[in-house]
Parts: sequence; C-alpha cells; structure tokens
Amino acid sequence: MHEAAREGAQAWAEEAYRMFPSSVTLCGTYGSILIENGSCQAGMDILKPCTGAANSQMDRGISCCFMARAHHRLGNAEEARYWLQQAEDIGGCAEVFAKVAGEIAGKQALGVAA
Repeated sequence: MHEAAREGAQAWAEEAYRMFPSSVTLCGTYGSILIENGSCQAGMDILKPCTGAANSQMDRGISCCFMARAHHRLGNAEEARYWLQQAEDIGGCAEVFAKVAGEIAGKQALGVAA
C-alpha cells in the first residue's frame, strides 16, 4: 500500500474511532491500521479490549491476530505465539490468521526472532 493511502486510511479510521469509540469493529480497524503503520503499542492499547469474550468471534479473532503481529514486530516471540494461539482457538479469521502465522513462521524458519 502506498504511503499516502496508509496515511489516509489511518486518518479515516481515527476520525471514525473518535466519533464512535464504543464500536468494537471501528476500534479493531483503527488499532490494526496503527499496527500496520508501525505504531504497535498504540494499536495494541486499542485492540486489547476487542479481544474480550463479549465481542463477536470475528472481532476477537482478528484483534488477536493483530496483537500477535504487533508483538512479533516488537520482538516479543512468546507474546506473539500466545496471541496467535488465542486467534486460532477463537477462529472466525482464517485468512488473517494464515497471513500472520505465515509471517511469524517465516521469520522463525530463517532464525530471526519472532
């Protein structure tokens, strides 16, 4: 994705999140975009509540995948594996799970810290 498109997506998601902060789906979208754009801790802070049992299977599963991705990018291999396992247990996010699991496994296979 081009830098301008990433910035535009983040600006849109932030505006929507500020308008509807109780929307789990918007929290998930904004938190995920923050992680994709390199603001891992900020993204995790927004996503963690989305992983709660009261939320939909899809919101929980995708949020767990992005929690795993953020921890992976920060070099926290154990936490990355924990969140990836949570995502697998929850289900409802097969495509996102496969992508994140592949990203994590690929670096592990190369001997790079996950």
